[in-house]
Amino acid sequence: MKLHSAIVSVQLSDYKCIRKLCQFDVSDITCLVGKNESGKTAIFEALYRFIPIIRNHGDFNADDDYPRIDVEDYGLEVAGGQSEPAVVTRATFALEEEDLKSIEADFPGIIAQPELVLSKGYANELYAELTINEDAVVTYRKTYFFLRKKMKTRSRRFYMMKVEACH
Repeated sequence: MKLHSAIVSVQLSDYKCIRKLCQFDVSDITCLVGKNESGKTAIFEALYRFIPIIRNHGDFNADDDYPRIDVEDYGLEVAGGQSEPAVVTRATFALEEEDLKSIEADFPGIIAQPELVLSKGYANELYAELTINEDAVVTYRKTYFFLRKKMKTRSRRFYMMKVEACH
C-alpha cells in the first residue's frame, strides 16, 4: 500500500552544527532564515539523508556528520554500549483520508492518531511509529481466531499476515 501523506513537523539533532534538538512545523510554505553557518544547509542535508533520492546517499556517518566537539565521546559511548546510536531525523506525517479509509477497511478502529512518525539516525535504519488502539487490536485478534476455522487456509494466512503487521 502506498501512503499519501503530508509532512507536518520535523525534529533534528546531533547532526553537524545541530547539537541540540531542533524542532519545527512544516506547512505549505516553510521558510528557513538564519545567519551564515547557522545550520540551514545542515537541515536540508539531514532531511535528504532521511529519505534520499539516490539510495547510497542516505547513510549517516558519525565520523563525518556527528557534531565535531562531541564525536569522540559519542563514539566511545556507542562502542562501549553506554548509549544507542543517535536519532538524527524524526518526521511526523499526517495520514490523509484515503490512507485512513484503506487501513480502517481492513482494521476497523485500529488507528488511534492519524499520523505516522518516521525516524532515522546513525544506525541507518528507518523506523516507523503508528499509534494504535490496543482494544481494537485485541478485538480484531479475537475475531480472527474465531473466524479462522471457517476460512480456507489461503485466506487464513492472509489475515494472519495483516494481524502480525499490527504488532
